Amino acid sequence: MMAAAEKKHGDGIAIDARAAPRASEARVEQGRGPDFIWNTLEVKGPLEARADFLAAASGPGFIDWRPEWYSVYEQIYFGVMASGAPSKVAATRVAGKLRDRFWRAHGAARRAAEVDPHRIPLDLNALIPIPEEVLRRGFLPAGQAWIQAHWGVAWPPRNVSFAMEHRRVGSGLEPVAVFRFLTEDWSPWMAFAHMRARWPDLRFVLTPSYFGPVVPDGRACRARKNAIGKGRRKARSVVARRPAPRIGNADLDVQLEAAP
Repeated sequence: MMAAAEKKHGDGIAIDARAAPRASEARVEQGRGPDFIWNTLEVKGPLEARADFLAAASGPGFIDWRPEWYSVYEQIYFGVMASGAPSKVAATRVAGKLRDRFWRAHGAARRAAEVDPHRIPLDLNALIPIPEEVLRRGFLPAGQAWIQAHWGVAWPPRNVSFAMEHRRVGSGLEPVAVFRFLTEDWSPWMAFAHMRARWPDLRFVLTPSYFGPVVPDGRACRARKNAIGKGRRKARSVVARRPAPRIGNADLDVQLEAAP
C-alpha cells in the first residue's frame, strides 16, 4: 500500500526502504513490442540475371489469409470485454466497428493488388509463395509459423522502396539494385538464402540497422523526428558509425552494425 510504503516529504515522495523487495524477489520486466530493423539489400551482378530477379521479386504485397469475419468480430468482442468494457452493448459496438473497418481495409488492399500486381518491388510472397493449404488455415498460428520457417521473419516486410544506384568500382561505376525495407525482430535470412540458390550469378549484400535507413557510405541516418533533446539534436541528420564487419561468403554477404 502507498500509505505504508511511502512517506511524503514536501513536494517529493520518499520510498520506505523496509518496503523494498528483497534481491530474490526483484525482477526486470521487458516490453513485449518488437524491435524494428531497417534493412538495405544490394543486388549486384550481370544485367540479364539482375533483370530476371527484379521481375520475380515484385508483387502485389497482398496476402489473402481468408479471414472469417465473424471470428474476427468474436475475438475483438471478448478482448474488449476482458479489457474492462463498461457494458456488453459497448463491446458489441466497438467490435462491430473494428470488424467493419478491417473488412474495408482488406477489400481495398485486394482491389489495389488486382489493379497493380507488381506495385511492391520486393514481395517475399512472390519469391516464395505461401501454399494454398496454409492460406486456408489462416495467419495464426499456421501462416506465421510457415513464413518464419521459409522467410525468416514473423511478419512480411514493410515500407519497401527500390532504387537503381551506382557504386564506384575502380575508375568506373557499377549499377546496383537497392531495396530498403522494415522488418520486425529479424531480417529475412531464409528468403535471402533462397535468392542466392536461385540466382547464383548475383551477389546479395544485406545491411541491417536499428537506427534508420542505411545510406550508400555505410552510415545509419537517424530520422529528424526521433531527435529529442539537445544531445540528440546534434546528431539528428547522420549518425557516424565505424565500418561494419561482414559475415557470409562472396554470394551472400551480411553486414553487421559495429558499435558506435
